[in-house]
Amino acid sequence: MPKTKDLGFKSHGVYAVTQQLLHGARLCSTAPSVSHLFFADDSIIFGRAHFQEVDLIKHILTIYEAASGQKVNLEKSSITFSKKIPREVTLELSARLGVRHADSHGTYLGIPSTIGRSKREIFQMLEDRVRKKSKDWKRRFLSAAGKSILIKTILQAIPVYLMSCFLIPEHVCKRLNSLSAQFFWGQRHEERRIHWRNWKSLCRAKWDGGLGFRDISCFNRALLAKQAWRLISKPDSPLAQSLKARYYPRMDITQVTKAYNPSYTWRSLVTGLDILRDELAWRVGNGLSIRVGLDRWIPSSGGFKPGRALDDDTANTKAADFILFDRGTWDMDKLGQVFSNFEVEKIASIPIRLSPTPDSRFWPHTKSGTYTVKSGYATALSKAREEATSSGPLHPIWKWLWKLNITPKVRLFMWKCLEDALPLRCALRRRGLDLDPTCARCGESDETIEHVFRDCAWTTFFWRSSSLRLSIEQADRELCFLAWISQIQLVDNADFHRIFCTFLWVIWYARNLLIFQHKELSHLDCFNLGMKHLPLSLPHRSLPKMQDQSLDVVPGFWRVWCDAAFKPDIGVGLGVFITDDNGILMGCCYKFLHSSVDAEIGECLAIREGVLLAKRLRGRAIIIKTDCQSAFCRLSCSESDLSITGGVIHDIKALTKEFDKVKFSWTRRCENSVADQLAKFALHHCSSCDLVSTLPSFVRSSPSGAVSI
Repeated sequence: MPKTKDLGFKSHGVYAVTQQLLHGARLCSTAPSVSHLFFADDSIIFGRAHFQEVDLIKHILTIYEAASGQKVNLEKSSITFSKKIPREVTLELSARLGVRHADSHGTYLGIPSTIGRSKREIFQMLEDRVRKKSKDWKRRFLSAAGKSILIKTILQAIPVYLMSCFLIPEHVCKRLNSLSAQFFWGQRHEERRIHWRNWKSLCRAKWDGGLGFRDISCFNRALLAKQAWRLISKPDSPLAQSLKARYYPRMDITQVTKAYNPSYTWRSLVTGLDILRDELAWRVGNGLSIRVGLDRWIPSSGGFKPGRALDDDTANTKAADFILFDRGTWDMDKLGQVFSNFEVEKIASIPIRLSPTPDSRFWPHTKSGTYTVKSGYATALSKAREEATSSGPLHPIWKWLWKLNITPKVRLFMWKCLEDALPLRCALRRRGLDLDPTCARCGESDETIEHVFRDCAWTTFFWRSSSLRLSIEQADRELCFLAWISQIQLVDNADFHRIFCTFLWVIWYARNLLIFQHKELSHLDCFNLGMKHLPLSLPHRSLPKMQDQSLDVVPGFWRVWCDAAFKPDIGVGLGVFITDDNGILMGCCYKFLHSSVDAEIGECLAIREGVLLAKRLRGRAIIIKTDCQSAFCRLSCSESDLSITGGVIHDIKALTKEFDKVKFSWTRRCENSVADQLAKFALHHCSSCDLVSTLPSFVRSSPSGAVSI
């Protein structure tokens, strides 16, 4: 055994595998060997059913016990063999290792370690856990807001780990959704309750009129897509290499459709892969992997593909054929021969890397280009809605409602009002219940939502005598409830809105008290009750401002000031000037690019020019200053950025490694006026200046202490 600081199984196991003393397990003959898997405080060790390998494993565990002072619990350990191993051999090997023989290793985090053809037991166990939780809660008196919190945080969290590994059958997803819906709409035993809105409506986003519950099926696919994303983003991982050797040895993972005798885990991953396959886009590096007419790579174009079909030869042309690498630009003449003017403009906005790297894929629905379950779920949910029906425009009242400073109970009540989901007598009669639809308070009109909350004489007097002094005019009575609330929303008074919504809930509470307990509250009692249910008005809290360090002088550091200017249909101007720690100008430059890049990419290109200029001037320690907060945040972030902007960020970070010390600093726009003037001059005159040692005459002023000439 090698002398190593790590005396655990990992180092000894890897050594044993490399020396072919321990063979581990493989998915197929070309897959890498896996000798062990670690899960927190649990471990799985793989080997052949040979006496030599069993003795070796026992020897490694003995070394670990002596080095760590910990003893392996053999009573909790077990050994499993394949079906082809004779029974007498399994018993002898188990006794030799000192552990019990088991047909399987049971469950880990609620999931069986082995899954056969029948999955009924696994998913039935999942359904039983959700049913038991909801059954316990049904005995309690919970508000709709309380129920929604329990559904989101517990009921819909129970199957998450299982859903991240396996595709849940559709009938199980529907049953899980049904259990959550029954609990939300007030089922206490096995009786049937009215579901005033279907579950898909409740799963819509809050800004779209829903309650933000998860659609289990869509969330399942989004979680599986996360696993598929790991195979794409980390192709050198043991899992990715094993699966590639088994299922897609000679193709890209996004091209996988079918496989021979696939496992249930792989079939589940392919389902998640469908989300990525339709949405992933290419970030241009060297352009050798991108087919210009078939792949998704043109930003802001329909589906990231060309708007019109190209002939076969042109469609298979690589993007590298349209790049002038020696100039670091696109070949505009070639682009104009193939693509439309709009597409040429968008392609020209893609920055060319300083040192071309292989093309890479990114997820276009996040800023960093990295896939997240949240964005994947939103994509899966929107696709499901598009397949079902086309959704109309969002109503602004939902955004208003969810931002109100009112109690969660009142907010959920308001949602029910706006969705016409209250058990009013007219609504119940429409549902087939045989009851008197007239108002229980006045007995003069049908109990509609407009009558209860606005037109009833008792309610009209309450509004007029309350602190709101709200008078119900004849014009108001002609409006439907949603139109009336929309009119109230136009009142420019946040306190008026929160009091109004709370009083609506009080009116409903008084109505229920009258019907079910035959108690009548006076107008004064209702007013006092409403004021008690108002939450405290929270003071306005502004976001913390970024600290400006524009004029902070760090001894020994050059300051590199960078800025960009933009004009649609013309291009972008970049401005850079550099001073030493005494404010003495070391050099400046400006550059014009004929491309309609977005603001953030333009600011990053300016920073890249600034670092290149500092490198040419042989600076060793620099502070890069920018007035673009998003660019500053990207540069300060240690995580990899896979987006189109991330290519420029990667260039900047690669260049900064050639300096002794580098800092990034955000500065206010007014303190960056010199770089701003240089950038605007380059833009307006469509000109460039490589390097000058004095400020040009058109620079009118500079920030105090920023530069001395």
